Amino acid sequence: MNKLRDKRKKNWFYLENALVDREDLSSNEKLIYMALARYANEDDEAFPSYNTISKKTSLGKRTIINGVKSLVEKGLVKKTIRFKNSKENNSNLYTLFSVELPSEIYAPPSASVTPPSEMIAPPPSASVTPPSAPVAPKKDLNKNTNIIKNTNLKNKTSTQIENLRIRYSEDQLKTIDDYIDILRWTRKHGKIADSVILKIYEEWDKFKTSVVIYALKVYVENPNHHDKKENYCYGIMRNATAEQVAGKSQDSKSKTHKTPKRKNNKFNKGADRISQQYTNEELEKKLGLRK
Repeated sequence: MNKLRDKRKKNWFYLENALVDREDLSSNEKLIYMALARYANEDDEAFPSYNTISKKTSLGKRTIINGVKSLVEKGLVKKTIRFKNSKENNSNLYTLFSVELPSEIYAPPSASVTPPSEMIAPPPSASVTPPSAPVAPKKDLNKNTNIIKNTNLKNKTSTQIENLRIRYSEDQLKTIDDYIDILRWTRKHGKIADSVILKIYEEWDKFKTSVVIYALKVYVENPNHHDKKENYCYGIMRNATAEQVAGKSQDSKSKTHKTPKRKNNKFNKGADRISQQYTNEELEKKLGLRK
């Protein structure tokens, strides 16, 4: 087999033309094979991590895992799992094979080509067996079923969350949504799965709504708490006293419904005294507004 790279010291490597010509390989598979060839040594072995392949190909980790699996199934790559110790995985070891199709590696004098299972040239007197028809890849019948199951599960989770939100008022839901938006950033990618949000609502359901909103407001209004996960609010709910909850609720009402008081000054007092002494008709006559 031709080597993909003569020495690691060179700043180049070459690939077989068949990598571009093969129509049975997807663009992702070709890109992943190219990245592995980039790191291959003299023995056509490479061991880049999934993160390294992802950076070099701009593909997601799941796409790379599926692409490597497909290359292994097509006989272009051999994957060997390695371990640093009994508990921690090391990066995989990949052995690369030629992407040339069997018909391109060996073409006998006859126009017919031996099937991939027979790579030895037939004797002159022997007839050449025509290649077998390519086997169509089997469809993954479970794939659509899994998609439907995941969709149904997601819809069920969303419905359960909506049912648990019913007991809160509109203002309380606004506080809850503010809390969830802050809580997202305690995760690495700023996202929280619906299943986790459902567990949070189920935990809140153990407390009165006033206690839940009290704890969430304490969290939302203090930026020092914003790096703490949901367990922190559970602790506030468990330890909150009735006085604390009532005080927070009263503060909220006073901020929302407080009306400004009328200032008492000499002008207001004079106006009140005049209005008590005269009727509207008498006042209008005195001010010259009525004859």
